[in-house]
Amino acid sequence: MKIKYIIFDLGGVLMDIDFDKTFEAYSKITGNPKEILRDSKLLLDVYLNYESGAITDDEFRSAIRKNLNVDVDDKTIDNAWNALLLDFNSQAISLLHSLKNKYPLYLLSNTNNIHFNHSNQKIAEQNLAESLVSLFDGLFLSYIIGCRKPSEEIYQHVLEQLKCLPQEILFIDDLEPNTIAAEKLGIQTILLTDKNKITELVLNKLN
Repeated sequence: MKIKYIIFDLGGVLMDIDFDKTFEAYSKITGNPKEILRDSKLLLDVYLNYESGAITDDEFRSAIRKNLNVDVDDKTIDNAWNALLLDFNSQAISLLHSLKNKYPLYLLSNTNNIHFNHSNQKIAEQNLAESLVSLFDGLFLSYIIGCRKPSEEIYQHVLEQLKCLPQEILFIDDLEPNTIAAEKLGIQTILLTDKNKITELVLNKLN
């Protein structure tokens, strides 16, 4: 079936990410080894709640302070949290520009308000686009929708909003659980394991 809508993931597809960078920043703040911080279930629960929209920005920062047992300002927390966001993939952004007038483009991301705002600033700083928002016809963000990939609920939300058949959507993500969940509903997918092949893989699928 002909593809009518293209949906991109953010981290790992359009933008490079490295969670170790955030744990390294936490380590500098606390003096604790990053390995211990990385394995903290309490911190993981905070992240998941934040990306699901269950807690606000201020509640997230307070939870981080409590779990790290530190008394630092908001900027220090935000800088550490944003450290995992690296550069945008210029090839992927060029692809978005080339597709923008041919297909409705959407973003589907497990993200949060602090990260999304920082991503908008970062893409402008790289002179790749005016903003991340400007590249898309619509946004499906976990913290606004209230659930995360790979839950069926978030894909059903997308289908309800687009009012289309699942087979008319092409979804690109770098995590297999996310593409498998989408495929179960009939959505066409690309599992991106090499960011340098994104243009080739997407154009081949469209042709």
